[in-house]
Amino acid sequence: MQMRPAHPGTTPRCRLTQEQYILAAQPNTLQQRGSSMCGAPVYPNVGIYGWRKRCLYFFILLLLVTMIVNLALTIWILKVMNFTPDGMGKLRVTKEGVRLEGESEFLHPLYVKEIRSRRDSPLILQSDRNVTVNARNNLGQVTGQLTVGKRHTHTHTHTHTHSPVNTAGEQRSSRQPGGL
Repeated sequence: MQMRPAHPGTTPRCRLTQEQYILAAQPNTLQQRGSSMCGAPVYPNVGIYGWRKRCLYFFILLLLVTMIVNLALTIWILKVMNFTPDGMGKLRVTKEGVRLEGESEFLHPLYVKEIRSRRDSPLILQSDRNVTVNARNNLGQVTGQLTVGKRHTHTHTHTHTHSPVNTAGEQRSSRQPGGL
């Protein structure tokens, strides 16, 4: 490349020979970034511009709002449910098991080893239909059953033949032979 000033006392202009012009007109993938034929650095546009940039900022803002709402709802749930290191609400986890203070409603069957009330208050079980208490052996078979309904009370103890032994109703109380 030859650099000659166009007029004396001026800065030199970039003049290309015919070979340089032909080479410059053809795409060259081996040309380095930042270099040009005339000496002025040319850099390709790098970055996100226009609608892509706006969409990216929108999604970042949406993610931030979602995180803040999620954190606020988590804190609200922890506060409403009264979570503590010992348990939640009136349900406490102790070394002996789980302790529930106050009234509670069970929607599904409750399987426990022991239910006790406080010494100064009675244990109350309530149901719309009936209350049934089953005793089971180590194989899971029912060996005894207490059923308290609206109009009757039944007590069944099953012998090896699986027949009921005791039954008590509203007007009658009977004891079948072979029972206790």
